[in-house]
Amino acid sequence: ARIASNSPKTFMGLPEVKIGLLPGGAGTQLLPRLVGLQGALDMILTGKNIYAYKAKKMGLVDDVVEPDKLKRAAIIMAERLLKKPMERKGKKGFMNWFLEKTPVGRNVVLKQAGKMAMKQSQGNYPAIPAILDCIETGVKKGLEAGLAKEREHFEALMLTPESKALRSLFFATTDNKKNPYGKSEREIHTLGMIGAGFMGAGIAEVSVTKGVNVLLKDIAPETLQTAQSQIWKSLQKKVKRRALSKPEAQKQMGNLQPQLDYRAFDQADMVIEAVLEKMDLKKVIIKDIEEHSPEDVIIASNTSSLSLTEMAQAAKKPENVIGMHYFSPVPKMPLLEIVTTEQTSKEVISACYDFGLKQGKTVVVVKDGPGFYVNRILGPYLNECLLLVDEGAAFDVVDKALIKKGFPVGPITLLDQVGLDISAHVTEVTRPLFEPREGFKTTPAVTQMYEAGRLGRKNGQGFYTYDPKSKKRKGPDQSAYKFFNGNGDKKIPLEDMQNRAVLAMLNEAVMCLEEGLIANPTDGDLGAVFGIGFLPFTGGPFRYLDSWGPANVVAEMER
Repeated sequence: ARIASNSPKTFMGLPEVKIGLLPGGAGTQLLPRLVGLQGALDMILTGKNIYAYKAKKMGLVDDVVEPDKLKRAAIIMAERLLKKPMERKGKKGFMNWFLEKTPVGRNVVLKQAGKMAMKQSQGNYPAIPAILDCIETGVKKGLEAGLAKEREHFEALMLTPESKALRSLFFATTDNKKNPYGKSEREIHTLGMIGAGFMGAGIAEVSVTKGVNVLLKDIAPETLQTAQSQIWKSLQKKVKRRALSKPEAQKQMGNLQPQLDYRAFDQADMVIEAVLEKMDLKKVIIKDIEEHSPEDVIIASNTSSLSLTEMAQAAKKPENVIGMHYFSPVPKMPLLEIVTTEQTSKEVISACYDFGLKQGKTVVVVKDGPGFYVNRILGPYLNECLLLVDEGAAFDVVDKALIKKGFPVGPITLLDQVGLDISAHVTEVTRPLFEPREGFKTTPAVTQMYEAGRLGRKNGQGFYTYDPKSKKRKGPDQSAYKFFNGNGDKKIPLEDMQNRAVLAMLNEAVMCLEEGLIANPTDGDLGAVFGIGFLPFTGGPFRYLDSWGPANVVAEMER
């Protein structure tokens, strides 16, 4: 029998697939027998966490109690088992019986699980077919055959380059939780958050849920109301999943103080601004922060591309100015890119690093420069994909090619999702960096599309057409080809499209390292994987470069 506490910190799972392995020790055999084939496949193939009440519902645990009642519950359970063995009852209903208990039904479940898993992984993760083979063998041939197959696959998976890369990523992420600047003496108890838009609300959410008091300021009451609703809706989802109790959700919501002025900002340990990407406005905000906050307050900007060095010139204490670049949506995206200037103090960097860890982020520290690190390496990649379109490749064909390579979202879709206004802004900021390079060709398409009133998914006008009500993507917008030389009717070899796009990113990552923008290759790998979803099964751009071989990469680029 198993008893779990209902603490939000209690969760169970079999995460081995995330490091390119399968659950050894009979995990692929015993879990299907405990919770059923459907529940086991979902857990093992995704590596997802299961919270206590969901675990009880699916049969993973037999009881859920308060943390301080675990011992008493265990005694009661033991006494009950002495009197009568436990009988676990599975889900009722004909369909569940058919899918779990009949050979035909189990074949349907295995086949569908395989289709879905392979579609999501694009065949880039050897552990997935191995897991399916182990489970299917155990279901059809029995426990001993399943265990033998599990041992066979586990040994083979340990030696795959994908597992080695994923394990290196795991260890790098673990090491990342240690602050390289030392434990800060400046703990952030109260955060001033200026700008309650989508990003500001997201930063506020990941802060209030960690016990930080947040003063959320905006000039528009309706924006504040939307932000509160957004945060409360997110908390309610956790309550519904029983990953959080209603009193705990209310307590976390109580950490949020929405306001239209700078009231109580004199108590702030740090202030983060997430206002419009306009340098003049950012400088005014810095002056306002200094006027209403403590003298040594940390002033952080969530800018994605503007110069922190120029911004800091507006501050009385430029050593306290720093960039904290979060990625959208903030509660889901794991990366925080901390951007420093030549004047930023080590103490401020250390405090921000600790704060990022407290928010549950993977933190990388980079130096100020156009696009910082993540957006800078993303720029040449997106530019190369747009050049493919310029040469005649179709929007959706380019997207499918890079999804097949292993990216979570196609590059053209990404531009539409981010918004062509933001994409055009980043393009113009980084253009002076790229254009002077010999042989580097850029395309003005995104800027021209934005100037023509296209914002992407935001207004239903971008590279694709969208349903006006649901905003669901329909298909390529044929009228968007007028911004390119090509019209989407040319076939370019799949591998050529993939290599050209990826190599552009690899090359830029190396340049960032050479220029000292990032401190080491590991930070470059973490930033790329967790910031833009760069091929996790390769371990990141630098590890991928090593496995491909620098000489081979150069030869391919020259080709």
